[in-house]
Amino acid sequence: KSTNDWVYGVDISANGSYIIAGSGYNDKRVRFFERSSSTPLWSYQAGSSILDVSISDDGNNMVAGSADNKIYFFEDKNQAPAWRYTTDGYVKRAIISADGDYIAAGSRDDTVYFFCKESNIPEWEYTTDGDINGLAITANGSYLVVTSTDDKIYLFDSFTGDLLWSYQTGGNTYRPAISDNGEYIAVGSEDKNLYFFQR
Repeated sequence: KSTNDWVYGVDISANGSYIIAGSGYNDKRVRFFERSSSTPLWSYQAGSSILDVSISDDGNNMVAGSADNKIYFFEDKNQAPAWRYTTDGYVKRAIISADGDYIAAGSRDDTVYFFCKESNIPEWEYTTDGDINGLAITANGSYLVVTSTDDKIYLFDSFTGDLLWSYQTGGNTYRPAISDNGEYIAVGSEDKNLYFFQR
């Protein structure tokens, strides 16, 4: 499918049936597809570039982060967002748990936000000393890994909001990964190292 701008974010459901994609400033759209067709089931226009998207395993629930400083949550495959939340900066990262119940987003206001899908009021927030570069969440949403331009890796208990630990690397950290059960974490850094942790 051709869009009118760069495609910044894309994600696919666990069984490959549904795809979500987000495009840049000239287009500003979240598009939702079934794999059998290049024609979107729906297309939603935000106020600016869609910088990141994520979809639940069953393809029912989705989240998008935008340069209009907003987090958009879409429920039950609906085109209209179930809710929005406005931060104080570009929303660079947005992720939803595999079960579709929990959402995390990271903003250029140096803050990570954590939500239950039922409400656009954050369950908790945490401010780092840099832009949020990456997020990874367990399948049931219980643990959240955050990476930041302050060169740190953070691990949170998502359900309490407690910071379990942080680790200082020698460079910016990007795109963390966490196993579905939350036992193992991997993170890459500009210091040319790959970091591997047991929770």
